[in-house]
Amino acid sequence: MSHRVCFFELVLNVTKSLTSMNHDQISQLTVPFPDSNMASIAYKTLTVDKEPKRSAVTKVIQLHDNELSVQFTAPDPRSLRVGVNAFLDLLKLTTETIERFG
Repeated sequence: MSHRVCFFELVLNVTKSLTSMNHDQISQLTVPFPDSNMASIAYKTLTVDKEPKRSAVTKVIQLHDNELSVQFTAPDPRSLRVGVNAFLDLLKLTTETIERFG
């Protein structure tokens, strides 16, 4: 029986949280991929849908070669946590799909 480690578990960099001048909570994270093609697939997948209007979180995703850079802004820590967790769920699903279907 072989044990396979999910790509996602290996590559997520530590999230950095800040508080902006207007007291919004800001969190930034960088997700490196093995190559720019995989990063591009993930970027296109994660940027398809707009944030729901009811969402208090704004998310900016940028693609830089083989890395995704994501910045979240929210009015309070709870909203920030919910937004980041939702994104991480989608990122996990995306990376598992890339691994499975290439």
